[in-house]
Amino acid sequence: MSLFRRGPSRRDVDAALACARGVVDILSLSRADVAAAQDLLAEGRGLLERGDTLRAKEAAERAERIATSLEADYRAALDAQGSLKALAERMRSQGLPVDDEMRALEEIHARATATREFEGRTVPDYAGARSLAEETAKRAEGKLALAGRAGDAIFAAEVAVDGASEIFPEGVEPLEMACEVLEKSRAELAAGNFELAAKDAGIAEKLALDLMAARHGALETLESVEHLIQGLRAVGVATTPVSRSLESGQSLLARGKVGDAVDV
Repeated sequence: MSLFRRGPSRRDVDAALACARGVVDILSLSRADVAAAQDLLAEGRGLLERGDTLRAKEAAERAERIATSLEADYRAALDAQGSLKALAERMRSQGLPVDDEMRALEEIHARATATREFEGRTVPDYAGARSLAEETAKRAEGKLALAGRAGDAIFAAEVAVDGASEIFPEGVEPLEMACEVLEKSRAELAAGNFELAAKDAGIAEKLALDLMAARHGALETLESVEHLIQGLRAVGVATTPVSRSLESGQSLLARGKVGDAVDV
């Protein structure tokens, strides 16, 4: 047995180079820069002419791997970049900030025109552009989801606050606080602070709903007092002090002083 490594036959290497050339030629029809693979194929052909079939075959295999990887990364980067642009447009149409996304699109282009080492060759950094585009698009999708939840929370708060505003007069402290927090949540949504916007919207909604619930409880209490007065009158008991308290409570409730109306 020979102690030396025997290289592949010239015929096999010639076929391998031809096959790799076919792959590279097809992939070069895209806009991906596969020059590194083309150069390696030329080197492989030169090695074959000099009889170095082993290194020529390795060159053919590397050239095919380079071209395949570059084209795949290039196409995936384009797809992710397109998705990111569409997501940014959706965000812009909803009045959401897109500064991060615009900067990322510029960086994606810069990455694609930069280079990296792959298979011992300097190649365009489509892989870096792809990674950045995919990661940024994923974050943009997350932002849109958070913005949607924040928008729903703000809408629910607006319904609750508007409902309370129709019943209570101006100057009622819990309602004023709810309005302030609601306005703050709108500003946070516009600034891209989606989680904080949703949180504050929930607080505003709770303030308004709690105020409405307290009013409902006060109405029930005053109604019970009114029934009590009617019962007392029916058996001839004087109800003047209680009636005055009832009237005072009704007046306080009409002015939005829910707690005082019950305490009276």
